[in-house]
Amino acid sequence: MAACCVALPVTPPAPAPPCTCRRIAEGFLCPIKKELPLDPCRSAIEELVRSGLVDDLADSWIERIRHEATVAEIRRRAEAGEVDAMLKLGAWHHTGQMGLPMSHAEGFRWCRRAAELGSLYAYASAGLCLVGGRGVDADVPQGLSLISAAAVGGLEFASNWLGEWFLAGQYGLPKDPSRAAYWFAKVVDGAAHSLDGAACPRVRGHRERAAERLSLLSAICTPAGPEEALPECIKGEAGGTHWVGRA
Repeated sequence: MAACCVALPVTPPAPAPPCTCRRIAEGFLCPIKKELPLDPCRSAIEELVRSGLVDDLADSWIERIRHEATVAEIRRRAEAGEVDAMLKLGAWHHTGQMGLPMSHAEGFRWCRRAAELGSLYAYASAGLCLVGGRGVDADVPQGLSLISAAAVGGLEFASNWLGEWFLAGQYGLPKDPSRAAYWFAKVVDGAAHSLDGAACPRVRGHRERAAERLSLLSAICTPAGPEEALPECIKGEAGGTHWVGRA
């Protein structure tokens, strides 16, 4: 008797739900502050993104990858002693940019390291942290000392801060139009400079405001001299640079 062959129906496998890749990617595109996935999983998600299977999430993931690469390079340079890299890393920590968690303490730590290497910008940034207790216990005299060091060194926005604070009597400084006029004059006459360059809108804003303040003050007072213009807490000191080497 001949064998009877019965052809069984072949059911093709069901296609994967179209959103599977999206769900996988979404599981790993967690908020930046969360712990990053393990390297094998991360590599797989990166391949998905690059393949175009998750186009709607690709921009977010690619931006994250770029941020991490940039931060890693800047951190490497900062650890190697590059002042500009220290300042960038400190600023990113202060603002929570580039995927870094916001940490004023970490921001201050990098500003202080840059200040120890003599950066005027770092003097001003670390001084502002000390004056306001931002990431460090408030120490107004030390903060004013560092900001004054930056201003004496010619940093424009540090001069502008001192002018505003003497004008308003802030941070323990007396209201003193003559001393305010001295610092505003440094900004206006170009004795103070900015790391951003004169074309920067923020710099132009400083100079315009300083010019307005100086115009009003010139009607009621004469600018103080360089020694008289310094805050009392640092007169006779070398602009506050003694602080940065202190443990």
